[in-house]
Amino acid sequence: MDPAENRTVRGLSTFFSLVALNLIYVLTCAPVITIGAATSALTETMNAVRADPDTDMLRTYVGALKADKVRGTVVFWPLCLATVLAVFVSRFWWSVGGTVGVVSSALASLMALYLSASTVHSMLLVASRQAPALRTIRNALLLPAVSPGRALLLVLVPVTEAAMVMAVPPSLVLLLTVGLAIGALLQVVIAAPLYARLS
Repeated sequence: MDPAENRTVRGLSTFFSLVALNLIYVLTCAPVITIGAATSALTETMNAVRADPDTDMLRTYVGALKADKVRGTVVFWPLCLATVLAVFVSRFWWSVGGTVGVVSSALASLMALYLSASTVHSMLLVASRQAPALRTIRNALLLPAVSPGRALLLVLVPVTEAAMVMAVPPSLVLLLTVGLAIGALLQVVIAAPLYARLS
């Protein structure tokens, strides 16, 4: 087989592995309670792919899901629920109106943004560090303050994916087939320099 054909076969194999990984990720998120474990496993898989593009994505994902299922779940839900609460508080104050309502809504929105960045960091930490759940949560809450620009970029990845689906509903197919894994890979790449400094 000549090199061009070999590259084509490898490219197709990687693409189909990416599609399979996305579909398995969506299925493992279906019980809802497992979203944290599945997301940390996807992040760990994309971290492995960043380090070695020939990584067996499916085997890595299943291994990471088994290894981090409890820690990923325990770390994800407190931060995720705090983010949702901040969003509801922001909407409530916005509906109140007036100067106090607008200012309070803006502060709650900033808190929601900060907590969503902490949630993303928590998944990255579960994927890349072996620390107890409470220490992981504490570190995830501190990291957005250490690098606010990176934190904003980390949050923009899922926000962009969601906005794309709202603007162009058929793009949901793209998101479910390859977009989620590519988004996780982007987050890993964005966070890598910060995490390298922390090591």
